Amino acid sequence: MLEIETTSGERRRASVKYFKGHVKNPLADEEVEDKFRRQVAGRMADRAVEPLLEKLWKLEDVGNIREVVDLLVAQARH
Repeated sequence: MLEIETTSGERRRASVKYFKGHVKNPLADEEVEDKFRRQVAGRMADRAVEPLLEKLWKLEDVGNIREVVDLLVAQARH
């Protein structure tokens, strides 16, 4: 439950049963990507984000997790 009081003294309440990102209120793929980009902004070069995202979205097809780790290690060296 969230309650706010405006500068005029009016009170408003809101309740959300399942927050955005909860298993019962999941993020859309685009929202997941946007969140990922925000989290890595300033920590990864923009050019490195897309290849990493492509691998992460197809993680089940990655033959060796080293493919993902190598993308992260290469980024850390720059």
